[in-house]
Amino acid sequence: MSYPFSRHLFRLLFSWRIDSASGLENIPRTGPVILVSNHVGEQDPPLLVNSVIQHTKGRKVYVVTKWKILWFSLWRNWMGIVPLFPDRSKTFKILIKLISGGEIVLMYPEGGLNVRPVINRVKTGVARLALMTKTPIIPVGLERTAPPPKTHLGFVLEIFYAHLRINIGQPIDLSPWYGKTVEGGLLQEVNSEIMSAVAKLANKKYEPE
Repeated sequence: MSYPFSRHLFRLLFSWRIDSASGLENIPRTGPVILVSNHVGEQDPPLLVNSVIQHTKGRKVYVVTKWKILWFSLWRNWMGIVPLFPDRSKTFKILIKLISGGEIVLMYPEGGLNVRPVINRVKTGVARLALMTKTPIIPVGLERTAPPPKTHLGFVLEIFYAHLRINIGQPIDLSPWYGKTVEGGLLQEVNSEIMSAVAKLANKKYEPE
């Protein structure tokens, strides 16, 4: 569970910056789940996590991230941090342990910010994890409410002020792929199923490379 003090503090800081949040009822209040989202700004993780925590009455959300700035104690009492190690197997071991414990995991398959109207560069880690653990996938589409900054610093500073629209879809049924050999072609099929749903919710197109 997210610590009560952190939960209330960050609710005050972030809730007013969420212009709309639809589909929160699709996120279960118990049991493991993988949230899969597009990534439009540095404000994405805290604003999305805040919405999920408020809806689930305090369930902690574990976010896969490279950002060491997010690892300070007050933040980690509120949001779970899963480091993206160079050796991805280390990250996978942590994620599998969290899912086995019934936790919520948030992942961004694009691997970085994308403010273009098209999603086409997607990592296969989410698909592999979902097939390995047979965990429900819930797609999330995020929309910016203002034009993107023109500089890297501008994107970084958005974590302090930018707004967001959040659209959460229904769980995706991946059971047709369970039990099959996990290889490149299969992972691309599963990626297409997941990211097509994410793109639609984000008002984007999914055009895999």
